[in-house]
Amino acid sequence: MASEMAGARQCPREGGTRVVTMPPPKEHFFNVRTPPGTSVHEVIDAIEALSVQHHGGFDFQVGVNSIGADQVLLETGGLSLGTITVPLVPVARQVASVTCLYLPCYVPDNEVVTGLKSYGTTLKIEEARYKDRPIFVPEPVGGHRATFEYRGVRRLCRRCNLEGHFKVECDTPHCARCGVFGHRTDSCTQPCRRRGGAHAARKTYSMAAAMDVDQFPALGATPAIGQTQRRLTTLRPAKRPKPSDG
Repeated sequence: MASEMAGARQCPREGGTRVVTMPPPKEHFFNVRTPPGTSVHEVIDAIEALSVQHHGGFDFQVGVNSIGADQVLLETGGLSLGTITVPLVPVARQVASVTCLYLPCYVPDNEVVTGLKSYGTTLKIEEARYKDRPIFVPEPVGGHRATFEYRGVRRLCRRCNLEGHFKVECDTPHCARCGVFGHRTDSCTQPCRRRGGAHAARKTYSMAAAMDVDQFPALGATPAIGQTQRRLTTLRPAKRPKPSDG
């Protein structure tokens, strides 16, 4: 694959000895996909680059020569090309500090490592206490609903897991028919999740076969005049025939 290079390394000579400068670390390189028609010179002008390599098509790999330029790219997260900003993807693995909140103290550290395994490798765990109550993101860890705080975290409600509000002011309707947030029970048309009928799951015969009343009356209450007392229906085991004598 043909490639174009800009910003070649210099190799000065001192006393007849050739001195080769060391290449920058992998953490100083980023992959970027530019709009159609973008040239190498436009990418060089948009960044304090040590090198720009064209990987074919719209893909480029840029490298910076200082930690300051690297931090600027990590904080901005994009490369400005005229009026368009394209995202940058770091080549090396990035280290992020993640804070875990609302996790019981008796949960071991290995459960936390297991809960975060799908997101990356946990390098170390430090314990700390915070006076304030920051906003969180729920995540199951060892059967507990823990929360994590990090840069760029999505602000979610602890009740409905939706953005834009907190639990104390949450008014998102919850459907008792399908068990999800976002709509009321009387407007839900989902079939029963147990039997597939047109009734709600809590009206399934396997759950309501032991009773045939809408609600239980108070103990010792006398039915009003003209009101019919509904009888409680229970399921009893079938009688087994006794073995005949002789």
